[in-house]
Amino acid sequence: MSLKQKLFWEKYRPNTIKNMILLPRIESIIKIGIQSNMIFHGSSGIGKTTLANILAEEHNFLKLSGKLGIDILTDSIEKHLHGLNFGAKSDLKVIYIDEFDRASPTLQEALKGFMENYSVARFIFTTNHLNKIDKELRSRFIEIGFDPENSEERKFLHTKQVNYLRAVAKKEGSNLYEDKEPFIKLVNKYFPDLRKAIEILNIIILTGDMSMFEKDYGSGKEELYNFILEGNPNPLVNYDYVMNNYFVNYEDAFKFLGRSFFEYLRDNYVEKVINKGALILKTQGDYNNGLLTTTDPLIHLINYILSLKEILKD
Repeated sequence: MSLKQKLFWEKYRPNTIKNMILLPRIESIIKIGIQSNMIFHGSSGIGKTTLANILAEEHNFLKLSGKLGIDILTDSIEKHLHGLNFGAKSDLKVIYIDEFDRASPTLQEALKGFMENYSVARFIFTTNHLNKIDKELRSRFIEIGFDPENSEERKFLHTKQVNYLRAVAKKEGSNLYEDKEPFIKLVNKYFPDLRKAIEILNIIILTGDMSMFEKDYGSGKEELYNFILEGNPNPLVNYDYVMNNYFVNYEDAFKFLGRSFFEYLRDNYVEKVINKGALILKTQGDYNNGLLTTTDPLIHLINYILSLKEILKD
């Protein structure tokens, strides 16, 4: 693929709310505009950042991202709020912080008082890990979850994603769109992560490798579970495994642990759950609580995997 060609995820990223796949409950909130501070939370690749970008660009906005410290209050945010932008579509000033869960605890604490002094501003945060944001700070926001909350929402989102992928294939001149079943399988594998599904579709159309509709690239769920249950207990082996498989997208590993992992054990290792279920749940609770304070999520994840290995070893 030429470097000038856009990846499908960027090429077909919606630039208006009308073109987005949004759950009806989210759409009804967004229709009234940015009336309150908002936190968009949920799985990777589900549209949080796209929607935040669209909303912010309708106003006089400042976008920030990544590991942010308290210095941005005076270096960036305060300057933006005191500045003027005569070309803006509205007087409302929007501070949009992507991946806010990576913001430092000192910034989160300082924002509580800072926000009270700027009624002209609205804040939009996006996060994959809502529990890493200070609870008192969260109380100043409307929390909007992008993950489906019931079977009706799952069905709605699943159908929309299948139709979206088929439409992309058709626009690319591929006759793959004529058969719905492969797209259903593709959505099933990565649901609700639409970004991952369209990345795989991009490769399928470029290479013509239809077998990729059947394979589960990138999720690593079964591999991670087997590694925890059967893998080497050596901490260095754990570190190498996680770095090799989750260095860039360690959020994937987070998604597969917790309730998902416990249900896998319940379905496949009944005796282990009977004998050690209480300890497993306590360890998972400690892991989730630790996400609020850890300075290194990868080391935290590795430590959790090692703890589970100790619990589950025969």
